[in-house]
Amino acid sequence: MNEKQKENVNNMLKKANCFLEGIDKSFDNFFKDMGITRLASEAFINTEADLKKPMSDKKDNKHTYYFDMPGVSKEEIKISVKDNILSISAENIVESLNHKIYNFTVKIDDNYIEDKITSKLENGVLSVYFEYNEECDNVININIE
Repeated sequence: MNEKQKENVNNMLKKANCFLEGIDKSFDNFFKDMGITRLASEAFINTEADLKKPMSDKKDNKHTYYFDMPGVSKEEIKISVKDNILSISAENIVESLNHKIYNFTVKIDDNYIEDKITSKLENGVLSVYFEYNEECDNVININIE
């Protein structure tokens, strides 16, 4: 092969690579719109759970948050509260190429009772229960002299 032929082959290979990169980007964008991201390892992560807001229920001095987390065991879930932010995360490997990642953060009131926080996982729904002090209004009355 002479130099001119080598140059032509290299140009064709560059054009083919650009074409294939364009197809890859099109597929990535298509799946991204569905909430699926392709990793370099060709594994897929379903981040649909990250987009759902938790439901909550507030009665008297109790507040319950509900998080949809299908397919996750309680051993895979991490729950923490720091600076009035409830953080919940879990990673569930479903198959060798698929797994789900759950990440939730919720701002909570600052008058919760630390030793009264409980949680329960049932039928793919994590419930986190908070109990609050009834003296929650932090209002100070000031007398005028």
